[in-house]
Amino acid sequence: MYIPVKAFLYDGTDLYAGTSYGVYISTNNGSTWSGFNNGFYSAISVTSLAIGGNWIYAGTEGDGLWKHPYSPSGVREIIKDQPNSLIYQIP
Repeated sequence: MYIPVKAFLYDGTDLYAGTSYGVYISTNNGSTWSGFNNGFYSAISVTSLAIGGNWIYAGTEGDGLWKHPYSPSGVREIIKDQPNSLIYQIP
């Protein structure tokens, strides 16, 4: 299935793609991808991505700015257990 990428971010071998269907992550240089949407709306359109400190930020198209705990090592375990936080909701 073809999904247009609107934002792209990398950190070492971890790749993140922001799409009209949320964020996808690859931890093996793009060989395989999986959804990184725990806590996001199912059809959230992500237009920008950034890492700052211990957070990954996702700017969306009409759904505000979200943040999620981030760690380059063991990122999957941290993400499964902690929900995303809405920073700003667009009125």
